[in-house]
Amino acid sequence: MRPLLALARADIVRYLSNRRALLVTLAAPILIAAFFGLVLGDPQRKPARVPIAIADLDGSAVSARIVEAMRADPAVAVEVVAEPAAIELVRNGKVRALAVIPAGFGAAAARALLLPGAIKPEVAIHYDPSQAIAVSLIKGVLAEAGDEGGHAGRVLAGDRGADHRRDPRVGAEERAARRVAAA
Repeated sequence: MRPLLALARADIVRYLSNRRALLVTLAAPILIAAFFGLVLGDPQRKPARVPIAIADLDGSAVSARIVEAMRADPAVAVEVVAEPAAIELVRNGKVRALAVIPAGFGAAAARALLLPGAIKPEVAIHYDPSQAIAVSLIKGVLAEAGDEGGHAGRVLAGDRGADHRRDPRVGAEERAARRVAAA
């Protein structure tokens, strides 16, 4: 056992006498961690908010609560605009997606919650296909906002939106036809 301890002691003494080895072993990892922390981490910087638009065609108390809950979400920057202007914002790439709350949404949401055979209202989602992740984000924000907005969260439906790169002229009648065809 003594020869093993003597060998270990000799190696430790030789290692501690080598200043370069000590510098590389102790200082280099600290400097590398400090460099990456400086470059990648800024505790004052907030994450970027994804710009989305919402067109509230209903104007009911239910849809107003959903819009306010969406505005309070830190992940998105919500802009409330009229539907035609919002579609142009999506086409021009100013916003990633658009959620259209249809007229009669509040009343239909209440009916869908209370009556078993009632038709659930749908929120149309328009998006830029190069920003497909925005669909998942807006669905999640809508579901969360619906939960905060009351009973409407249980009846929010999926995306029946339009791909505006492939179909630049989507009118109200065509959107309605798509919703009927998709149902």
